[in-house]
Amino acid sequence: MIRLFALAPLFLVATSSAHASLLENGSFETLPSGAALTTGAWSVYSSLPGWEVDRVEVQRGSVIRPFDGLNYIELDTHGVNSNGRIEQSFHTNIGSDYLFRFAFAARPELGSPSNAIEVSWGDRAAPVLTLLEGVSRSNIGLSSGRWQVFEHFFTATASNSFVRFAAAGRADTWGGFLDAVSVEPLLRPDGDVAMVPVPPAIWLLGSALVAVTGIARRQAT
Repeated sequence: MIRLFALAPLFLVATSSAHASLLENGSFETLPSGAALTTGAWSVYSSLPGWEVDRVEVQRGSVIRPFDGLNYIELDTHGVNSNGRIEQSFHTNIGSDYLFRFAFAARPELGSPSNAIEVSWGDRAAPVLTLLEGVSRSNIGLSSGRWQVFEHFFTATASNSFVRFAAAGRADTWGGFLDAVSVEPLLRPDGDVAMVPVPPAIWLLGSALVAVTGIARRQAT
């Protein structure tokens, strides 16, 4: 099952998820020991805490505003053989349900062939795979990126699962961005249906509606 939330950038910054995740360093805030980034800067790394890295470019707001925290990553990095890859393994209970979530933004004013990212997750023996390419058209012609949140629900079929992101477009040092990667276990009150968490934006919207309703009632009285 896939759920897509496409929201305005300023709204997304205020409603980023803060749920407990099985992944380490999902928002790429922790850099290798001794490394540092200033606002508006970027750098290419061959390692990141928590992740297995081929090549990854960490940016601190150098192109768009982050979805969560200060940093986000680009997998089509600067340099020769620019297409990179990151992945992370984590423990899962066979038969239990999980929510895999991440934020994706196509690089502004860049076409789909460059922005494509291949995403795979679940059991390494039989991974699920999807290609983020067509959604990048939503950013063509924009002066700033638009983050989109993708949610994938899966049932673990192994005690060790993984998530992987790989640049799949043209290796031209320009590609899509990732942020706020998480995997969360879902509760199962019975043997069949998993409890799906309500997106944080919905809770905020509900709170706002309650507040507006209360004001309207006070004015009516």
